[in-house]
Amino acid sequence: MIKGCIFDLDGTLLDSMSLWCDIDRIFLERRGKVCTPEYQKAITAMEIRETARYTIELFDLDESVDDVIEEWHELAVREYAENIMMKSGAKELLASLRDHGIRLAVATSSSERMFIPCLRRHGIYSLFSSIVTAGDVGIGKSSPAIYLKAASDIGVSPSECAVFEDLPTGLESAKGAGFTCIGILDEFIRDEWDEVKALSDGAIHGFSELRSEKNSFFKSVFGYNLQ
Repeated sequence: MIKGCIFDLDGTLLDSMSLWCDIDRIFLERRGKVCTPEYQKAITAMEIRETARYTIELFDLDESVDDVIEEWHELAVREYAENIMMKSGAKELLASLRDHGIRLAVATSSSERMFIPCLRRHGIYSLFSSIVTAGDVGIGKSSPAIYLKAASDIGVSPSECAVFEDLPTGLESAKGAGFTCIGILDEFIRDEWDEVKALSDGAIHGFSELRSEKNSFFKSVFGYNLQ
């Protein structure tokens, strides 16, 4: 029986992927560079310092990692605090899981400075027993380290824990470490949907599906019907 759940943020709980596409474009346009789909795909699962190093090397920028990250933060902080919305049905799912004794954690490549005000604004910050960033473990989601730390923090083994993710890279890492994996569709990576489904124990287009045709899957994993 599943005793814990780990949630990605951007593209899973939060409808924020379009913001990051805009930030990448603005950042590179300021330097006369072109933001390509290949670049955005390459950085999606990286830890933020890893992303900054990659960006500096790829575009031959004469800037420090800290300066690059600070500019990204300046572009993102206000949007997270004031405008980024949750995916439909996400808040209700979190509340239901907590009500049924499921321990909750976050595993994200973003930094706390950006997303914590957003979680507080939506009233879900207190639902999580642990929040782990890629910066905490020093590597992005190409490694299962972030999920293993989150599971350890909430006192469950991978076999007792489900991971909700929109990225194939994260799903592959979590699956390899023994987690139950639930893939969720985000429109900004729709071209990777077949891969998401192949790497997931169950894949959903949105959290509302767990109340309808996917309800039998939800019950088989969590032991109760989501009403």
